[in-house]
Amino acid sequence: MLKHTALCLSIAMLASGIALAAEDARPIPWRLEPVKTIKGCKVPECVVVDAENALAYISNVEALPDEYWSDDGRGFISLMTVDGKMLKRRWLNSAPGAPIHGPKGMCILNDVLYIADNSRLLARPLQPGGQLEVLSVPGAQRINDLATEGTHVFASDTTREVIYKVNPVSGEVVILKSPPSVNGITFHLGAFFAVSWDLHDIFEIDLSGEADPVPFGLGAHFTHLDGIEVLDDGTFIVSDFDGNSIWAVGADRKAIAPLANVETPADIGLDRKRMLLYVPLFMKDEVAIFRLKKEPSAE
Repeated sequence: MLKHTALCLSIAMLASGIALAAEDARPIPWRLEPVKTIKGCKVPECVVVDAENALAYISNVEALPDEYWSDDGRGFISLMTVDGKMLKRRWLNSAPGAPIHGPKGMCILNDVLYIADNSRLLARPLQPGGQLEVLSVPGAQRINDLATEGTHVFASDTTREVIYKVNPVSGEVVILKSPPSVNGITFHLGAFFAVSWDLHDIFEIDLSGEADPVPFGLGAHFTHLDGIEVLDDGTFIVSDFDGNSIWAVGADRKAIAPLANVETPADIGLDRKRMLLYVPLFMKDEVAIFRLKKEPSAE
């Protein structure tokens, strides 16, 4: 999230299923179809989807380039429908008694929205009238992304290069090993994955916290990875912030193909129920919505 390169939104269609990694890798069957662009955001960093209620939340940092991690009390969360109709631009706004500084990654657990806010972890019930709370994460510096396996909230700390496993009920915090400059994190079928900003690669994380993260070995293809999601078939979707692109990586962890060229894509969100991908365009103050489509030959 450091530099600005002006590129127009465009789709890079997959080239006849040719993988860019190993010769024996299986072709990538997915492509992206533009649906809608949401304008009027203020440095959008993350989109998280409440698929059951057909809603989506956008974190807005609303800061200048050298102030993305400042405790300035200017951040806010927007609420829209999954198809991109803005319901409330400032659904959750910063207030003197309950400030929001630089909201970034988010996740939803038990009808509570959890928000990474610089060195803090925030929690806000989704129902009307819910109060913003701060969950203690001792020693946290720059909490970047959040994910959940259905019980805990996991938070990546890019500066400390660790991942926190937070029990929102007891408040217990366990530290897991992570790759350097860890950024986006996500779960798939009980496995835990993360991307590294500086190492440009995808890693599988040991949930016991004992073993070192295992890299995919694809770092040569990316510039600075930010967000990550996994489709039901095991295909990884990652956003390359400074590479201005969205990529797919096969379930075999070898095949790799570009899906779209977009400007500064940050922490992507996925509605797997409707197969919609949400891409915050950090420096453009927009969120692009795509539909994930599978090539007919791959069905």
